[in-house]
Amino acid sequence: MALTPFTLPRVNGQPEDQDHGLWATLVVMTKDRNLLKFTLASVLLAGVFGQFHMYVGQYLITHYSAAQMYEIINAVFVTNALTSILLQYLIGRRVTAERFRFWVSACIISFMMGLAGFAFSTSLITWILFTAIFTVGEIIIQPLEFFYITRIAPPHMAGAYYSSQNLTYLGAASTPVVCGFILAGFNALYFLLYLLGLLLVGGTILYVEGGRLARELVVKQNSPA
Repeated sequence: MALTPFTLPRVNGQPEDQDHGLWATLVVMTKDRNLLKFTLASVLLAGVFGQFHMYVGQYLITHYSAAQMYEIINAVFVTNALTSILLQYLIGRRVTAERFRFWVSACIISFMMGLAGFAFSTSLITWILFTAIFTVGEIIIQPLEFFYITRIAPPHMAGAYYSSQNLTYLGAASTPVVCGFILAGFNALYFLLYLLGLLLVGGTILYVEGGRLARELVVKQNSPA
């Protein structure tokens, strides 16, 4: 049998029902309430941490001189990178399904403390300290989101479900725009309230829904075969 160049031979016996087209995949995903809730929570939380370097820079411009702004933003970048490098493995390996809600709470608290510190910091040392605390929240949220999407994704649609996380860029991209609008005409504390709103709503969804899925997983693991 002649083979056409660059054409792979057809694999016989592959189940036809696993071959989902784009439209069929989207229909399944839009009907999955767990995925919709997870996506909403991820978009909201990404609005808090996805582009925090950018909105911190916008905030600094309105409150400090150019020289002070460059000094602080450089310290923020370096602190964020070093904290991620030093703590990523130490924290990430401890995040488990059994303590999902504990880690969601720790993540939310880290973000809240970091945001409060950004709003009221008056020295380079405090900016470094609260950046490190904020980065801990970033480190925690990554394995939490991975666990959640892994738990709800059907095996034959895992790739499509993971791709839905790209929607978090919408939240990350929108925050600097909102920040610029608020800083241009309102007190900067209103922007802090906006971020806290995103954090509380997104964190609550992840806490409630993720905790429920974690309990189901633990029950299933402990049930007799």
